[in-house]
Amino acid sequence: MNSRVISRCLLAGVFLAVCFTTSTSWSIELQPTVFDQGIQQVRFETGLTSDNSDIWLAATDQEEEPQFEEEAQWEAKALNYKQKSPLKAFFMSLAVPGLGQFYYGSRIKPVVFVGVEAVSWLMNSKWSGDGDDLTSAYEVFNLAHWSRDSYGSYLFDVWGDSSDTDINDVTHHLPETNTQQYFEMTGKYDQFGWGWDDAEIGGRDLNSHISVGDLEKITDDSTTIPSSENRFTYEQMRDNANKKYDKADRMIYVVMFNHLVSAFEAYITTNKHNSALKNAENEFAVQVRASLRTSYVKWDTPFMKVTYKF
Repeated sequence: MNSRVISRCLLAGVFLAVCFTTSTSWSIELQPTVFDQGIQQVRFETGLTSDNSDIWLAATDQEEEPQFEEEAQWEAKALNYKQKSPLKAFFMSLAVPGLGQFYYGSRIKPVVFVGVEAVSWLMNSKWSGDGDDLTSAYEVFNLAHWSRDSYGSYLFDVWGDSSDTDINDVTHHLPETNTQQYFEMTGKYDQFGWGWDDAEIGGRDLNSHISVGDLEKITDDSTTIPSSENRFTYEQMRDNANKKYDKADRMIYVVMFNHLVSAFEAYITTNKHNSALKNAENEFAVQVRASLRTSYVKWDTPFMKVTYKF
C-alpha cells in the first residue's frame, strides 16, 4: 500500500470522525439529465401561460430549501431537553407555582398551577369577606337582644352579687368590653341564658321569676336553663360565619398543597428531561432526500440533502 492510499484513508477517517461527533446537514447538487431538463422546461413554460404565472414567477426569486419535519423535531428536541437544574425548578415552583414548569419548557402546566393558585386565593378572599359580613351581623343582633343588666339581675337574685367576677361558683367570667370572647360566651354558655330578652322557663320570664324569688342557679339540669329563640338564632348566625371562615382556611391549605405539588413535579420532570437529554446524545440518525429547489424555474437544479446526528 503506497503513501497516497494511506493518506486518503487517514483523510477519510478524520472526515468520518467529524461526522460522527457532530450534528449538521449538507447538500449535493445533482446534474440533471437532458430528459429532466426537458420536463422542467415544460413545467416552466406551462406555468407562464397559466393565470397564476405572476405568483409562480415571484416564487422563483425566493429559492428556499425545503424544511424537513425530522429536522424541526430534532431542533425542538434539542431546545426542549436543554440541561436544566432540578433544584432551581423546585424552588422556583415552590415560590410561584408553575414557574418551574415554565423554566423546564412546559407551556400548559404553568397555566394549570397558576390557575389553581389564583382561584384558591380568590375563594379565600370571598369566603373571608362573607365571614366578616356575617360576624358584623351577629354582633349587631347580640347587642340588640342580649343585656348585661338582665344578666346582672339574674346574678344578684341567685348569688346576691351582680358581677360574676367575685362569685366562685360561676365558671365563666364575662369580659368588661365587647371583645370576640364576649360575643362567643354570651351565646355559647348556659349561664348567660338569662341575658337574652326573650329568655323564659315554663312561660315565666326573668322579671316574673324575680318577683316570686324562685330563681335557681343554672346547672346542667335542663329545667334550670331558660329557653330563648333569640339565643338559638344568634348561635346559628355565629355557626354560619364560622363555616365561611373554615372554607377560607381550607383554601390556604389548597394553596400550600399546590406549591408543594408544583415544586415536586418540576423537580421530577426536570430530572426526566435531563435523563432524556443524555439518551438523546447517544442517538444516531441519518436523513437523505432528493428534490428540486422549485417547480417553476426553467433550468432548476436538483439536489440531495443529507442530515445526520450522532
